Amino acid sequence: MKKYLLVVACAFVAALMVVVIWFQEYLPFKAQVFIASYIIVPAHLQSLPADRKITVQNWQSFEQWTEASALCHKTFWFESVQTPHFLRKIKSLGVNVDTHPQELPDAKWEIKHHVGVLGMSVSQIQYWGDSGSEFFVRVNSPPDVVIKSLGAGALPKYFPELNYLAVVLTEKPTLNNPFPNLIFVRGAQDNQHSYIGCREFDY
Repeated sequence: MKKYLLVVACAFVAALMVVVIWFQEYLPFKAQVFIASYIIVPAHLQSLPADRKITVQNWQSFEQWTEASALCHKTFWFESVQTPHFLRKIKSLGVNVDTHPQELPDAKWEIKHHVGVLGMSVSQIQYWGDSGSEFFVRVNSPPDVVIKSLGAGALPKYFPELNYLAVVLTEKPTLNNPFPNLIFVRGAQDNQHSYIGCREFDY
């Protein structure tokens, strides 16, 4: 009898969790953050190494800088692309960039030499920064491959509507920081390529 009651109780709790997750957008904001932090996010949380500033001196270090920026491993890309010295340096390496920083960063770079992110070749780098920012790369793999490689999952429902197929939150959401930086996967028009990037929020 006790075993039967335990099975029933576990089934009830599991069903309740499914209902709560399914209808979470109707719950108060604080409840949604709690659900994202303790029920949904841990399965997709990526443990990131400590930030380390990468000085770009050659193509190898530029590749490291690109991957680190796209995967939210560091937060210096915004500072870098606003620095004329950095832009001149990567132009000397063969990246076709405007060496005059814009007031609000917004650019697209075509990459002709090998750059890899998660072992996938990059053909394009894009970024923008205003209220929040994105740094992302176009890779030669379809979205399902990228999502599996990242172990990415669904965006919590209380986040603003974003055109992402899957995400990895870099921290657990809290009431003080309900919108932590996230790594996202976005599909390309041909479905044979994908975009991987880092989104930072300004709220």
